[in-house]
Amino acid sequence: MRDDFVDLHPSLFGQALYFRTIRHFFETMWKDNPSAGYVSKSIPVQPLDPYSYANGSFEPLLKAKLVNNWKYINKWEPEHNVNVREGFVNDPILEASQRELF
Repeated sequence: MRDDFVDLHPSLFGQALYFRTIRHFFETMWKDNPSAGYVSKSIPVQPLDPYSYANGSFEPLLKAKLVNNWKYINKWEPEHNVNVREGFVNDPILEASQRELF
């Protein structure tokens, strides 16, 4: 596992290991009739977590109410020469740079 994670995501070694684990799970879990030993229960009408995002939606960032040091940045770039994956820069974001925001 020493060579598994490179920066943030698993290396090719780790991806192959996780793939084999998941494949084994599915092959053994449903090798027999899947309905023979398992009865599905209905999904509860009310969410278990009152703050669930199950029915959430995306809104334009400009509609956000900016409080407690949050700010809108039209074309975000990382500070302090931090490496960021392509596709996560020069996009509009909401940013806060302090920990105690709420």
